[in-house]
Amino acid sequence: MTNRERELDRFPYGREGRISARVGIKASPGVSLAIPLILTTQPRESTELCYLCLHQTATIMRPNSATDKFIAPLFCTTGEKPAIFALEMELMDSPVPIKRCLHIPANMNLGYVQEVLMLAMGWEGNHLKEIRCGGFTYFTRMAGGENPEEMEGFPQRDSFQYTLGDLLKLPGDTFTFIYDLGDDWKHIVKLTDIMPNREDHTDGDYAGAHLISGQGACPPEDVGGVDGYADMIKSLDDPEDVERECYLKWLGREFDPEFFNLHELQNRVDDFQRVIGEARWGFYHR
Repeated sequence: MTNRERELDRFPYGREGRISARVGIKASPGVSLAIPLILTTQPRESTELCYLCLHQTATIMRPNSATDKFIAPLFCTTGEKPAIFALEMELMDSPVPIKRCLHIPANMNLGYVQEVLMLAMGWEGNHLKEIRCGGFTYFTRMAGGENPEEMEGFPQRDSFQYTLGDLLKLPGDTFTFIYDLGDDWKHIVKLTDIMPNREDHTDGDYAGAHLISGQGACPPEDVGGVDGYADMIKSLDDPEDVERECYLKWLGREFDPEFFNLHELQNRVDDFQRVIGEARWGFYHR
């Protein structure tokens, strides 16, 4: 068995995995690729495996000229341990409370911060997303290298040219994360605390992103935004509502708006970081 095969053998997928979401990876020149993220269904200590992956592939997760031209690094490093940002994300105008609390290093590439927020929330990744802050839209380029359509009043910036720490400086600072520009799901993301990086088992100057806690289920895709979601919840709560069966048939399952599975959502965040590491590994050793 080669070293590469041994490395991949630590993360058994195949028949035991399933597609969890579509995520973006920044590839050159100026192109973002949408790839399926595979989430394991095997019981595992996901946090320990994520730490193992991040620690053992630290050299390829940092900027490296031989790899960066193919796949952007997760972190912009300076040789010092970055601060860890405690973030609270809340879905705005939701008919029920939906929140996520995360710890993300200040030096994480903003283009990948968007993916982490999307996965922690529970979205499938089938729609465009962006961050708005300080009068600017931070976008991810589409396949082929084209810029997304510019929104009036929001000059565009390439999110892969910035880090989380470029947007948030002090506790209380916020930005808006928007998913699905049609349904227009708006999330307010607030910096609640700045903590030192005390992860001794991470390699020097970076640590991974982690989902800490949350509340409420992610709304279904394409339900019609917060108004459509409110209508759906109202119908599902009323056994006599004529549209209840239609909603259940459309969903294909029972739906509990208060359900929250920390383990599954954290797996999505962990596995995304693993995907970036393995993609960079592949280009680094090709």
